[in-house]
Amino acid sequence: MTKLKYYNDKDPWMLAEDIPDMDFFFSDIWITCFVNEFKYPSGRAYKKVLGIYKGFHLWFYFGEKDSKEFGDHLVNKFLKNPEFTKKINSQIIVEADKLRNFSEKLPEENLAKLSNKKLWEIYNKHDEIHTHYYQWCWIPVAVDMFHNNLTEKLKQYLRSIDVPENKINEYLVTLTQPTKKSLIQIEQEEFLQIAIEISKIPEQRKLFSDYFKLLKKQAMLKLELNIHTPEYEEFLENKMTDLASRIDRNILKKIEKHYQKYFYVKFM
Repeated sequence: MTKLKYYNDKDPWMLAEDIPDMDFFFSDIWITCFVNEFKYPSGRAYKKVLGIYKGFHLWFYFGEKDSKEFGDHLVNKFLKNPEFTKKINSQIIVEADKLRNFSEKLPEENLAKLSNKKLWEIYNKHDEIHTHYYQWCWIPVAVDMFHNNLTEKLKQYLRSIDVPENKINEYLVTLTQPTKKSLIQIEQEEFLQIAIEISKIPEQRKLFSDYFKLLKKQAMLKLELNIHTPEYEEFLENKMTDLASRIDRNILKKIEKHYQKYFYVKFM
């Protein structure tokens, strides 16, 4: 058995995330990337990541000291080489486009007829492209993910130019505000416009409110159905079919149009 070099070192494990509904194949892409491919272009990788699975439930951990040192490493790289941050921003778009283009070409029908060799080719290519995506796209996250490395560095700078302590957070928020709305914010605002229209029609408002309460009740495990099972999928499909049949036609068209435009945002 391969000896795990950092498993029992003196760096304590720190819970990174507790995800109750996670696909193993997908999580393996970024977990292995963090300790392997992340070395390029970051200059170094995390020394260790630990994943614990129970069914679809995932707990994954980083070394507390290691993750702090890695965040500091990225902050210093940003400060010493501003061109690196520009390269990250441009490469994120490149890698995201590659992943999206690949996904759009995947077969959606008759998958059962594909050979194991063909299926493996799809999985293997997906792993390769998605790994490249995480090599670049996770850098801005990792720089401030667990220990506020970048945030603390910016606060240190504000203190160095004599910004009063009671104004540090206020100035930091102002300086880090985006110059334009994000895609997610735009999507939410457009969806809220549909919600406002629904709220103005009493029977439609009651319909959505009742269904929300029903689904929330099932989510509280009143109904003993496990996700990713045919029983659960059938239950959800029946409820959504019933709901769709009772939604005002104009509102339903707007919801469907919104979904077609923004369905991929939920995966971000």
